[in-house]
Amino acid sequence: MNSARSLLSVVLPGMLLLLTTQPVHGNSLGEWYARIHPTEVTLEGVVGHSASSSWYVDVYRVFMFGGTLPNARVTVDVDWLRGPSPHPEEWEGGEVWADLTGLSIGTYEGHITAHADEDAVCTVRLHVVPFTDALPSSHWAWQEVSACGKHGIINGFPSGAFAPYWLVSRASMAAFVARAMAGGDEEVPPGPAEPTFCDIAPSSWAYRYVEYLAAHDVVRGYGSRYAARYGPNGVMNRGHAAVYLARALAGGETLVPDGPSAPSFRDVPADHRAYRYVEYCAAHGVTQGYGDGTYRPYKHVTRAETAVLIARAFGLEF
Repeated sequence: MNSARSLLSVVLPGMLLLLTTQPVHGNSLGEWYARIHPTEVTLEGVVGHSASSSWYVDVYRVFMFGGTLPNARVTVDVDWLRGPSPHPEEWEGGEVWADLTGLSIGTYEGHITAHADEDAVCTVRLHVVPFTDALPSSHWAWQEVSACGKHGIINGFPSGAFAPYWLVSRASMAAFVARAMAGGDEEVPPGPAEPTFCDIAPSSWAYRYVEYLAAHDVVRGYGSRYAARYGPNGVMNRGHAAVYLARALAGGETLVPDGPSAPSFRDVPADHRAYRYVEYCAAHGVTQGYGDGTYRPYKHVTRAETAVLIARAFGLEF
């Protein structure tokens, strides 16, 4: 048997390869057979990166009386079956590559075929995800995190990671809500020449998001009107999140109603400062609280939890 093998080093951190080995067997005497290892290759890559895996082909011939196996030549083709073809693609020397730049999040399928008298086929599946640390599909926030990534509402870090368990600052929350309200990052305007808050300068990365929310009466800041502060580095809690989302959905502070006479959550009574915002979010299906009947307004929110709230509030679908 003549075996041609080429192994590949993984170029994408965190890439998942699911490999199976069920070779294609032949039973006809005197005929050539191709056998691909593995028979299924799954690549998982992040938009804007490259994904790669490896495979190799055995070429063999069955003889009735033994004898010498001459050198065999095998040609290999690829055919993408579903979805736009990743471009460019290279299938050479046992390596399978896919450039994920410009691809949409989703799954692409194809075949690698080794041609001999009896062909062998390897199934290729390429899963394109928004983040290098993408949550498993069994995670409670998987769909909402993926939806926020797909719509560009919550972007990853330069490493490509989403960091689902990191806490959310007020500056980050402004960016998330502004993008969701405006319909995408590119729709958020630069902001006014003069800042509304004394601690958010026009040079700040969060300036245009904070100013967008201020212009839409979603944030009002702290302190006097002569030296109002936004507090960009403050950490968001569930009470704060309800305020932002209720104002964003209602159309501003003055349009958020007072709330029902009986509270929905036992730890957010009618005299609580976040009461009407929490009740507004509950009434619109943004939050459901916990199984013990609490809302936990002072609990800090993670990026995964924030993704769930924003996806529900703005109807983002994956």
